[in-house]
Amino acid sequence: MGRKRAETVPLLVKDVDGVRDGVQDALERGEETTPNGRRVGVAAFVTAVMWFWMNIANNIALQEFRDEMGYDAATRGDGIGVRLRAMMFVTTTQMSIGTALVLGVKAFSRKGESFREMWRGTTVLKLALGALHCGGSLFTNSGFMFARASFVQIVKLIEPFEMLLFDVSVKRMLGRPTGINVGVLLSVSMVVASAILLALQGSIDAKRVIAVVFAFLSGLCITCRIVLQKTYRLANDTKMTDIGYVIDEYLSMTFCALLTLLGLSAYQLVEAPDRLGDLFAALEYFRVELILFHPLYNFFSLMTLTFVASVTHSLLNVSKRVIGLLITLVWFHEPVTHRIMIGVVGAFAGGIWYTFEKRYAALETNRSFWTIELLRWPRPRPSGDGGGGIS
Repeated sequence: MGRKRAETVPLLVKDVDGVRDGVQDALERGEETTPNGRRVGVAAFVTAVMWFWMNIANNIALQEFRDEMGYDAATRGDGIGVRLRAMMFVTTTQMSIGTALVLGVKAFSRKGESFREMWRGTTVLKLALGALHCGGSLFTNSGFMFARASFVQIVKLIEPFEMLLFDVSVKRMLGRPTGINVGVLLSVSMVVASAILLALQGSIDAKRVIAVVFAFLSGLCITCRIVLQKTYRLANDTKMTDIGYVIDEYLSMTFCALLTLLGLSAYQLVEAPDRLGDLFAALEYFRVELILFHPLYNFFSLMTLTFVASVTHSLLNVSKRVIGLLITLVWFHEPVTHRIMIGVVGAFAGGIWYTFEKRYAALETNRSFWTIELLRWPRPRPSGDGGGGIS
């Protein structure tokens, strides 16, 4: 059945991690047991917990940095510009720490290609991945400078909608089936409606509008990066269970992002040397956690993907967004109203539903999790070797 699916599912639609999904499903059914099975489960749990913890800590650190600077602290008359330059410096430092971190991991583990092989294997695609990683991180950080962490997390809940738009656009350009069904549309609509309900909790001012724009741009960059990454892995028949490949991919992506940021920073200083003063103003509020948690949560996210199936990773990502939103609300003593709880539950349920819809779209063309499972319960498990769509 796996061979048949590989022939009928388009390249960009096929789950990159189909082989790993099959192995994971077998392990969950108890069909394959190995001496390392229990250790893999523990490693998956530990890396997932670290991923959640580092991501939430990063969000809190960014809001505390913003609060200490104060929106009106940019006294040089260019409030937006000062904050963007401060975030460019923060993001550049984050990428520097990330590069150093993964270099240490690579040296310690002795996994992956040699540095000479990595240098020779540098392609335009890898440079593009780095630029998109740079854009996703820079735009996300910039969003935190204009709105509270909880609001940024609310806006980023609509990333499945952005992924769906990009997914459909790519497939239509390639003349491939879009895989859109009633379940996909309903689940995405549920997430978007919940995010709007949460976003309208407070007043909409200029700062929030700017934060929405940055969060949306961040989602676009991340979506494009994911599609390019999966296309590259498919073309090279790469399995994400290869920890050496994960280390090399993160190192290449982070280093290229760092080069992009250094180029942008150099251009800014050449064009306006007086802006260096803005950097020193931001350094007054600088803290270690501001630059440490970002590379750690990205690294642990990739490490988690080596231990779990892609659909599990997607479900964890949905959970991370919702848990992060709730913790930041409590941490900064923001009111948790009934409206917020309804929106959170709706976004969480819609995100989980969407994840299963994308999985079924790859398993059975023109079939939906909505029609297969929810409206025909109980029923036998559908045939196929696992896998989801490109998101």
